[in-house]
Amino acid sequence: MTLVGELKYCRHLVEMEEYEAARKAYHTAILAHLYPKWTGSLLEDINKVIARTEPFTTPSEANPGMSLSQAQALAEVRSLLIPVMDYYEGNIPLEDGIRRFMERLAEGDLNGSFELLERTLEPFATNDWIEGRSERMRMILNRAQPEKPNETVAPMAELAIKAEDIRYSKEEMEGRTVERLQLEEAHENMTYKKVKHRWGGVYYFINDEPTKDTEWLRGWRSYQNQEGILDPGLGSPTVKQY
Repeated sequence: MTLVGELKYCRHLVEMEEYEAARKAYHTAILAHLYPKWTGSLLEDINKVIARTEPFTTPSEANPGMSLSQAQALAEVRSLLIPVMDYYEGNIPLEDGIRRFMERLAEGDLNGSFELLERTLEPFATNDWIEGRSERMRMILNRAQPEKPNETVAPMAELAIKAEDIRYSKEEMEGRTVERLQLEEAHENMTYKKVKHRWGGVYYFINDEPTKDTEWLRGWRSYQNQEGILDPGLGSPTVKQY
C-alpha cells in the first residue's frame, strides 16, 4: 500500500473513533515511508491532534431533550454509518445491506433490521464498533416521537404569527444549509432557524433552542404573507435576502 493509501486508512480509523488503532497506524506508516529525521516532531503533533479529537455526536445525542421525529431519528441513525459508507464507497454488498437495514427500520422491524446490520457490517468493522453503534441507534430511535397520521393540522393562515419586517437569510456551510428568519414577536427579537444537514437530518430552532417544524412553519408563513409568496410549502424562497 502507498503512503497515501495508508494515511487514508489512518484517517478512516480516526473517523471510526478507533483512536489508539489510528495512532499506531499513523506511526507505522510514517516510520515506513518518511526520512527518520522528520518523524519525531510529526508523530508528536499527530498524537496531540488525536488526543484532542472529539467523538461524533448526533444533534439529539448532544441535546437529549430535543423533539425528534421518526424521520429525523432515521436520518441520525444513518449518519452513524457514514465512516464505513465513505471509506468503502462503491462496495455494493455494503451499500445494499445498509439500504435494506434502513428500509426495515422504517417499516418498524427493529430486531430484524439490527440482525441484518450486524451481518452487513461484520466484514468492515470490529464487533465492538458494531455493538456500540447499534446501542446508540436504539437510543436515538427510542427518543423519536410516534407519528400521528390522523392529527388535524391547523390551516396555514392560522399558523402565521403576527410580526412585521421579517428578514430571511440562507447560508451554505460545510455539511449543512442554515436558513434564518429574524423578526420581532411580542416585543421580543426572535430568530427562527432551519438546519438541513448533508446526511439528511433537518432540525429547527428558535433562539438556538430546539423546536418543532411547525414553529418554523409559523414564521415561514408570516414571511410568505409579507413578501406575497403564494406557495405555502416549507421550501426556500427565491426572494431578497438581508
